[in-house]
Amino acid sequence: MRTFTTFILFACLTVIGFALLPLLSVQWLPSGQQSQMSIEYSWPGASPKVLEGEVTSVLEGAFGLVRGVENLYSISRKGTASITLDLKPGVDIDGVRFEIASKIRQIYPSLPAGVSYPQINAHNAEEDALDRPVLLYSRAQTRLSFFWMGPAPANGQVPLCCGARCPLGPNGLATPSQR
Repeated sequence: MRTFTTFILFACLTVIGFALLPLLSVQWLPSGQQSQMSIEYSWPGASPKVLEGEVTSVLEGAFGLVRGVENLYSISRKGTASITLDLKPGVDIDGVRFEIASKIRQIYPSLPAGVSYPQINAHNAEEDALDRPVLLYSRAQTRLSFFWMGPAPANGQVPLCCGARCPLGPNGLATPSQR
């Protein structure tokens, strides 16, 4: 009696599961990945502290006001720096890129002389996932190859570059017809 009740219970749960299956959202690529945008620039010879104070902080203040930017962080090194923007899910990346480019055009004339024009790189997580390979494979060479890198010997026989016994000729030497 107990197995019959268990069977009926699981049969009912299976029917309910199949009935609710069309209500599940299915995506080919999960949307949990976040799109990013990075802005890179350089100032040859500038220390990280000077670069952060005179360039990075000014750009961060402007980029923080752009709609669609969820989070931003920066890295300043000697002579180079980058600002990475995390974008909100579903935001128009081209629109944000346009706003960032507009802010850069407004601010660039006020930056110190010698600072390169900031370059914008957008990283769309969904498009990047499409560019990833599905399958990678490699093939290893099964036959050992030997190459003589010296001048041709007078006797016409080329010594092989290994100490192993070789099926090519007597004493591990290859005759000109076997090369």
